[in-house]
Amino acid sequence: MRIEKVTENWKTRIEADHEIFEENYIDDGERIVNRQKHTEALANYVQSLSPRWSAGLFGTFEAATYRNIKNSTQWSAGIEYNIFPWDVSNRKVFTFGYKAGFETYNYNEITIYDKTSENLLYESIGMNLELVQPWGRVETRLEGRHYFHDFSVNRLIFSSDISIRLNKSFSVYTEFFGQVIHDQLYLPKRAALLEDVLLKRRKLATTYELGGEIGFRFNLTQSITMW
Repeated sequence: MRIEKVTENWKTRIEADHEIFEENYIDDGERIVNRQKHTEALANYVQSLSPRWSAGLFGTFEAATYRNIKNSTQWSAGIEYNIFPWDVSNRKVFTFGYKAGFETYNYNEITIYDKTSENLLYESIGMNLELVQPWGRVETRLEGRHYFHDFSVNRLIFSSDISIRLNKSFSVYTEFFGQVIHDQLYLPKRAALLEDVLLKRRKLATTYELGGEIGFRFNLTQSITMW
């Protein structure tokens, strides 16, 4: 779900997503269940400072069994420069920005760093491109970030989402993402069981990720996006 509103002086965005994934297997009469949950919600408030400069406040909530996160919150403030002027920011955005803030984590299991919860300070720089056209939408993001307590704990993220409208209600989309990862503070200390690996019950240590998908989207109502 996404709700957006843009005025002459500010713009807001609220997004929320909840996923439940369940698989059932029978092995020698024994039932094996793989159940994953992921919840994420974010809210952004951006205030115009000039036709191209703006400042904002950003908040995120997440819970993910796959990544050992019982719950986490992220709060940050930032400033950004938009190549396009503010009066077309409901259709065209090409920003370069800086953000700094803090994150709180509560984990399901004790981590490899002997933590069940922690608070972290971080900063990030990024580029964001969004184009909304009659034929569809393009969103591309590149972000680099690190934690202040250890600059080697960092991540580089690239994502792209292209949606092509088939009619007023349906669209086809393709997504691609890639990450260079050096910040897996959430990994459980307990060694992964073979069934955890085979069923993908938990996130494993890695230094990069690549992925993509193709699918369809259905808009329940045209009033979800407000200009």
